[in-house]
Formats: sequence, structure tokens, C-alpha cells
Amino acid sequence: MRAPHVLILAAWSMFALESGLASPSQPQAEGARIREHLSRVERQLRAGDVSRLDHARRAAREAALDALHVYWRAGVFPHNHDFPGVRRPYFVDRHGTRCAMAYVIEHAGGAKLVARVSRTANNARVRELAGDPELIAWLDRNGMTAEEAALVQPEYGYRHPYNDPSREYHWDVAVLALEVSGVALNMPRSSSWESRRLCGIYGFIGGIVGGSAGLARMNNHPGLGQLEAYGGLLMFGLAVHNLNHPPREVPVLAASHPNGGWSATPGVNVSAEGVPQLAVSVTF
Repeated sequence: MRAPHVLILAAWSMFALESGLASPSQPQAEGARIREHLSRVERQLRAGDVSRLDHARRAAREAALDALHVYWRAGVFPHNHDFPGVRRPYFVDRHGTRCAMAYVIEHAGGAKLVARVSRTANNARVRELAGDPELIAWLDRNGMTAEEAALVQPEYGYRHPYNDPSREYHWDVAVLALEVSGVALNMPRSSSWESRRLCGIYGFIGGIVGGSAGLARMNNHPGLGQLEAYGGLLMFGLAVHNLNHPPREVPVLAASHPNGGWSATPGVNVSAEGVPQLAVSVTF
């Protein structure tokens, strides 16, 4: 592949990656709103009266609030893709992202409860689940009330599935396109050292970007993250091979003779006795 083709692919990939990295201000503000809400709720619950609780329930409550702290600090919240123009709660969104309350419940041994609620009442408010015996039992074990759990559960503004704050779809398409093009460019082939070197540099950088992107996606999307990580690793490996194996120089005779680099030239020699003789000169 010629050098201009490599440069065009590299420029296109950088443009695609830039569109994936860009984040509009509105989703950023939505994330900041949720973080502020959960931070405020955590402070409120830590300052609450726990004199009614025994030692075990106090410890469980503290552990639950510690999990809440970890959750809002991470800043990965569900997306509302289904209710344009309104805010709605999500127990688990279509990407598998847990809401704050689902995360805390799952952290404290309630994975089955989270799975059931996400199947049967995924957009219900905690107040609407106040009669659920399994939820009430979990709240009791962990020293929380239904009213406190309702405070932990925020609602999420609508986001078009192809315009997320992290531009997830754009990013994934860009990374996979980068990896496919990088693998294709660095497949073993006969090419000039200039082209091979450019392809190798493209694959070296792209492999690091793709592999890092895949590792970052492992938590929320394990399958896609593994695909991107392995794609980046393959791209990186092929690029390193290209950069360390310049093409061999093709011998002039081999290039001029299609029979593998040797030639036979007929001629006439004269012996010492003056007798002409037919001869064939073979060169390799």
C-alpha cells in the first residue's frame, strides 16, 4: 500500500476517534447533577440518627454508604434512552449500568434482587417497591429505610442512544475501524520499506490506543472490551513485526528472470585443437 493511502487512513481514524472523545456540555452537566445529588444524600444519611440500630445493622449501613461513595465518585451512571423529554429512574440500563441503589444492593449480597427488579420493574421508583418483601428485608438487614433508599435513587434525563456523553457508539466504531485498518495494513506482504515503516508506525500507535480502549471498556461491556483489547494487541504485534523486519533486497538477476533467479546463455567455444564447441553458461 502506498504512503498516501496510509496517511489518509490515519487521518480518517484520528477524525473518528476525535468524534468519539468529544462530549457535549449538556450530558456533562447531567452527570455533574447526579454526582452532586448522590454526594449530598451520602452526607445526609451519614449524619442520620442510627440509635435504633444494633451493632450489626450499623456496620452494614456504613458498608452500604461506603459503596455509595465509591459509586458516585466513579461517575458511571445509567442512561435514559427510552423516555424523551422526561426524567425516569433505571435500576439497570441497556448497557448493564446499575443505578446507585442497585449498585449498593448488589454490593451487599442482593444480586438476585437487583436482577429480578431489573426484569420486572426496571423503571419503578423505590417508593413503588416499598411493598416488596425481599427489598424490605434487605433494607432492614442493612439499617436503611424505604424513605432513605428513595433518596439514593436519582432520575435520569433522556439521552439519544447515539449521542451519549461518552459517545460510546462512535467511540467503539472508531476503535474497531482503527484496528481493522491497522491489521490489514500490517499483514505480511511484499512492499517497500517506506510503506512498511509507515504502516508499522500507524499500527504501533493504533494498537496502543485500541488495546487501552478495550481495557477501559471491560467493566461496563466485557465482550466488546475484550474484542477491542485483543484487536489492539494483534495490531500492535503485527506492527512491531513489520518495524523489525525490513523487506529483503531482491537480487537483480532474480528480478529479471522469472525462473527463480538463474539464466542459461548459449555460446560457442574453440578448443585448444581449434575445434569449435557448443557451450551453455549458467548463472545464478
